[in-house]
Amino acid sequence: MINNLIKIRIFLTCIFLLSFFIGSCCTDNSENKSIINEQENRKAQAIQDETKRKNITEAPDKPLIIKENTILFFAISQAEYNLLEEKLKYEVDEILYDFYRYAEKAIEILKKYGFDPSFSGSKNMIFKYSTGIEERININTKEHIVALILFGNNKKPKIFYGVFQDDEILKKISEYFNIDIKE
Repeated sequence: MINNLIKIRIFLTCIFLLSFFIGSCCTDNSENKSIINEQENRKAQAIQDETKRKNITEAPDKPLIIKENTILFFAISQAEYNLLEEKLKYEVDEILYDFYRYAEKAIEILKKYGFDPSFSGSKNMIFKYSTGIEERININTKEHIVALILFGNNKKPKIFYGVFQDDEILKKISEYFNIDIKE
């Protein structure tokens, strides 16, 4: 009989605690949503500010002439960004934010090695070899928003599409140019 009373007491205590927990979650839900929305709005604004500050303004169809020993960070131009559907812009903003952040970290290190990387939004590129030969490449900006482009040492240009962390960027550059870049 005492065991049953103890079991009932434990059961009722558990029910009470569970109802308290559920009640507190439900009553705070609107406050939690408000806090989450505010955090998302701040993040979105920071991403948009970063994108506006750095987004490339050159004409996307104007051919860009690239000479050997070039490191180029490609991102869609402001003109192409403006043509995106609104629902895609948030995702693209996140991609651009990460792309620029990692690129800047890598650029700091690359400058110590004598490189002068640059950014471009031109999707039409003419690679000029030291031998005088030219190679044209067009980037399909409907499929690719960002890329790392390497060209030098009489090698074919190498285009890495997507966002890479700074250490991955440095590794790709080290392998392409056959040099040892340390962070």
